[in-house]
Amino acid sequence: MNELTIEDIQLLNQRVNEQLGRLNLTNQIVREQIFRILQNETTFMQYPIEDDELCAFVCKKQGRLFAYINSYIPHDKQIFAAAHELYHIWYEEQRLNEVELLMNQTLEEEPAERSEKMANRFAAMFLVPELVLRQQLSSLQIDHETIDVKDIVKLIPIFQVPYKTIVLRLFEIAFISEKQCHALLAIPDRDPTQGVVYQMKVLQLPLDSQQRSNNIMLDGYIEHVLEAYRNEKISYMELREYLALSNRTPGDFGYPVMTADDLAMLLEDCDD
Repeated sequence: MNELTIEDIQLLNQRVNEQLGRLNLTNQIVREQIFRILQNETTFMQYPIEDDELCAFVCKKQGRLFAYINSYIPHDKQIFAAAHELYHIWYEEQRLNEVELLMNQTLEEEPAERSEKMANRFAAMFLVPELVLRQQLSSLQIDHETIDVKDIVKLIPIFQVPYKTIVLRLFEIAFISEKQCHALLAIPDRDPTQGVVYQMKVLQLPLDSQQRSNNIMLDGYIEHVLEAYRNEKISYMELREYLALSNRTPGDFGYPVMTADDLAMLLEDCDD
């Protein structure tokens, strides 16, 4: 089902284990921690661009590494894209001298370049480790003979990766056959109107990993906002609004959280 050799897979398995061990994440579920890892490795930017094809990029300029994730795409794809780009950062330094956009097609379809195949497989193995996946299959009592789309959908919120990634990982660890894999991949997964896994919507299962987050995270952004507030260059209301772009609140930084009534009273005082 893929053109990677046994040696390629062995190399990727070694690299995944090395990185998970280095990060103290062995046999753990990574999920959103991938953004923290990427932030530690690069000047990290997360910003929504209304383009379902554009996922991410990583590049090096004047010796400094930059990484960008499009927070407009579904959250599960953001996580996968971040892991994909980390492979290039850790193992393909020569590719970082030019900006190469990671497009949705590279994640959804079988890429032509070996480098992209390796990055995709690394991301899948890194985010969905075999031992952890088998533990979840056992916990959920999912049988390899009767597994269906409902079972796949139960696994998606656990790992917060795309539907296709779960299916392929099940095939890669020999939990399902190639025939089962093709059958599951043939089932339409996403609702094109909302970008979420269709079966999750139908089954009324949690959609958090599928929704667009529209987060904004720029390197040093929060520090600049807090400094502006401390220097009285922005109001409390502006502080709250700017922090909300990164899913943070004033309370996260020790500032009292004003209620709607407090804000109303503050506005009345300003009008007097």
